[in-house]
Amino acid sequence: MAQLAKTNSTFSNIPRFVLLAIPFFGFVGLAIWFPLFPNVHTVPQLDVFSFSSSLFLGVTYALIITLLYGLYLYIYRRLKVAPFKMPLATQLLAATFYGLPMLMTYPINATDIYRYVIRGRIKSTYGLNQFTAPPNAIPDDLFAPLAGEWADATSPYGPIWELVATAVTAVTQDNLGLGLVILKLLGLGLHLAIGVLIWQMAKSAAVRSADTASWLWLGNPALLFIFVQNGHNDALMLGWGMLAVYFLRGKRPYLAMFFAILAPLTKPIGLLILPFIGLAAWRLFPNWKQKLGYMFASIGLFILLGWVAFLPFGSPLALVQRLQGELIGGASFSPVTLFILFLLEFDVPFTFARLSWILQSVYGGVGLWLMWLTFNGRSPLRSTSNMFWGYLLQAFNFRIWYASWLFPWLLIEEKDDDYWLNTAVYFLLTTQLSVIIYSHIRAFLLGNNVFYSHLIGVLFTFGLPFLLASRYRVLAAR
Repeated sequence: MAQLAKTNSTFSNIPRFVLLAIPFFGFVGLAIWFPLFPNVHTVPQLDVFSFSSSLFLGVTYALIITLLYGLYLYIYRRLKVAPFKMPLATQLLAATFYGLPMLMTYPINATDIYRYVIRGRIKSTYGLNQFTAPPNAIPDDLFAPLAGEWADATSPYGPIWELVATAVTAVTQDNLGLGLVILKLLGLGLHLAIGVLIWQMAKSAAVRSADTASWLWLGNPALLFIFVQNGHNDALMLGWGMLAVYFLRGKRPYLAMFFAILAPLTKPIGLLILPFIGLAAWRLFPNWKQKLGYMFASIGLFILLGWVAFLPFGSPLALVQRLQGELIGGASFSPVTLFILFLLEFDVPFTFARLSWILQSVYGGVGLWLMWLTFNGRSPLRSTSNMFWGYLLQAFNFRIWYASWLFPWLLIEEKDDDYWLNTAVYFLLTTQLSVIIYSHIRAFLLGNNVFYSHLIGVLFTFGLPFLLASRYRVLAAR
């Protein structure tokens, strides 16, 4: 990793076009290895292990991901050298070409995109409500077998996303492959749009250039895997958040709050964005009368937008109940999971409900402290990223796409905070590599032992980024 922090003079004369072209062939290779359309209707659904059922192939996959990520960071280092320039248009073109083969790649690390299509059809085809009718309410649907373990679950997303899924499936009808590709295209478009917003906002920041900030987003292989290959809807939630920051920077607090409210209406975790955008906007008003007016207007806007968004679906109560169940139901791949496994290993009595109450109390206290700091002038961007970090460290469940939540806020931070940015960059890499620990290493080296796979996986995924960020500052200010 130390070599990543230095510009290697041996390769310093490689033309920009060649550097940008190399990752494209890596993404094409993954599309050939994990083809979507020959496997689009396969039941049960596939993952990395299904396509690479040997330790050698698992290590090969991890090596490809690491090399793509290493090249991404190397290009970033080259961008910091004055003769090497990469305008935004070039970056957008490169990211588009990287995304094209991923449209044809099976969503190997997350098949949630299938559920987007299946839930969209619940309304577009059958006229039912995704928040009250699970996929198994329509057992004769063409794609019902693909609902998998979520067959009896209602939607965990917001009404805006379900309206998007409904619209897509209304167009694609019974063409599953087309529905998946359109959702992947949406993810690619949102990824590009967020890159443009980051470039625009970074121009006014004094920490890093707009070109380096936008490249850190647009060229990031992990983000392309999350938003395009796997088609995750987090891109839309983060896109609303970036628009909120854009209008906050432009001192347009009401527009900032409007887009901040759309984030949780797309994916409820976006609620973590609201208090920090709201407090930063609050500080823009010169007197208490205007501040209070803004507060009450924001509350009214939240109620109005929520009512309008849920109008096609009825009461949001089903969503609240669904999320409550997800919060304390089961545990997987998270630091809390490792703690629970330790308790079980040593026969320490506990209950999920009490542990959840303790964790949420601590997390709530940290949230109030971050809100107080933001109220007194701390950057809302850093507080938002920290709030997402806190969520991941106390949540029972963790999925690798959650790593994207931490990242964009730090790219447009107006003060140098390269430790947290470096940590987030490393975290995006370790989360992508962690699937090999929970699949190949667990199966071939750990005898399918759950405790040891979580011990190694959690320490690698969550611990290594902090260690590397302390030792190797790959990303730095100008």
